[in-house]
Amino acid sequence: MPSMLKIKKFNWTEGASPLLYFNIYKYIGPTILGKQADVQLIYKSGKSVRIYGDEGEVFSEAKKRLSKKTNIRERERLTKNFEKSWVDATVYGYSEYKKLSGNKNPIATLDPLKNLKNMPERKVLEKLQESVSSIEEIKAMNDLITDNFYKQINPAKLIDSKLSEKGWDRKDLADEMQKLGEEESQKQSTTYTHLSGERAVSRDVAIRYGKILSCDPVDLMFAKKTTVVWGKVNTKKVVETYKSFVPGEIYPYTTSDKDMERVIVPRDIWKKNIKAVKIDARGTIFDQHVGFYYYSNTKDEACMNKLCVVGATVHPVAIDPDYTETNYYLGLYENDKGTSNLINADPFVSEKNKYILKDFEPNFISPVVCIINPQTIVDETAKQSVLPESEYRKEEMLVSELHKVREQLKIAKQAAERAKQSVKQTEETQKEADRVQKEITRTQAVANKIMQDVKDMQERLLDFELEQPIPNVIMDEDKVA
Repeated sequence: MPSMLKIKKFNWTEGASPLLYFNIYKYIGPTILGKQADVQLIYKSGKSVRIYGDEGEVFSEAKKRLSKKTNIRERERLTKNFEKSWVDATVYGYSEYKKLSGNKNPIATLDPLKNLKNMPERKVLEKLQESVSSIEEIKAMNDLITDNFYKQINPAKLIDSKLSEKGWDRKDLADEMQKLGEEESQKQSTTYTHLSGERAVSRDVAIRYGKILSCDPVDLMFAKKTTVVWGKVNTKKVVETYKSFVPGEIYPYTTSDKDMERVIVPRDIWKKNIKAVKIDARGTIFDQHVGFYYYSNTKDEACMNKLCVVGATVHPVAIDPDYTETNYYLGLYENDKGTSNLINADPFVSEKNKYILKDFEPNFISPVVCIINPQTIVDETAKQSVLPESEYRKEEMLVSELHKVREQLKIAKQAAERAKQSVKQTEETQKEADRVQKEITRTQAVANKIMQDVKDMQERLLDFELEQPIPNVIMDEDKVA
């Protein structure tokens, strides 16, 4: 939502008075307004100024006021302390912020917990016990965020949703996939792994599932892109809430994030800064239609005579000209010879309500890029708790990382198995080497014994002497013959 900056003064008197100290509150607003802040500047005379609204604008406005302090050394000291306190400031839930600050004089609403670090343990426990309700609210907010923003939405859930829509169960889809042609058919077990989330759904498989389920394959792989309706507008009559909103002025319709409406954003126009407002004007041609626009702090030059969301600074309290608010409107932007006007978009509006604003200075102008009736694009996926786009990307990255880890685990298991086999083979080789070594040792011992026996025999032969020499025998050849 576009930012909102308000400035309110308490006990204000004319005349210089030194700025003594400040309070800083950061909080989450009752609707999705982005980050909000409330800075309270307190002067020596007892007067004070509250600057609250968009965090960035509050910071800039507070720094601008601090820079007006005439004492240079004090100005530098105060600015340095302010910047450090800004960074360290606690972000409160809206209800807790209201309890701590409210709309009272800032002097009477100093943060009762800001000095906990310097308190004895007993005092700290007492302070914490006093704030049990706010702690419970923080816990409830945490549960809400966990439930709505971190609940995984993956293709398995989206396919299951389509099956429920058709009255099918998982077996029906598995059977239909098995009946496809030879090149497109798929085992039942593979379909079940897709539906259980164990295996990612590829583009080609999503196309086949989409053909069977008669839906866009994209809707089986990615949840619908959605955004919240941050405000509503009545083009026909005044709306009374905490104040009066004129026809064409955008107003908050709930104080609870839980009750905020979500609408499907057409994929062709979706961007990170897409915003949505809803026209709630019974009996008009635009009733229940949602206008989408891109949030910007600039004034789009191509907005002439187009339906736009504009922001304008107003002075709602005539007796306090220093108190300003930034209000938001939906209408046809007109620039007549340098004069900006905003015309009611309802063609059947009465003449007195034809002009929403005349001769005003817009803070920003954002053209409406699309206006549709969300009931025409609602399908089963709209009934789910849908994540912001940033969380889709995180989930896709996590799924991708999961597959990478699984592949790495598979490779690691294979390497471990190979290492195990290698160790087993090494052990067997070592055993064989030990056996061979023993055989070699035994054979060497036998060989050594044989060599020793031969040596002993040779020594005995050398020492042997014949007592009588062997006689020479003369042979008679004739007799022998």
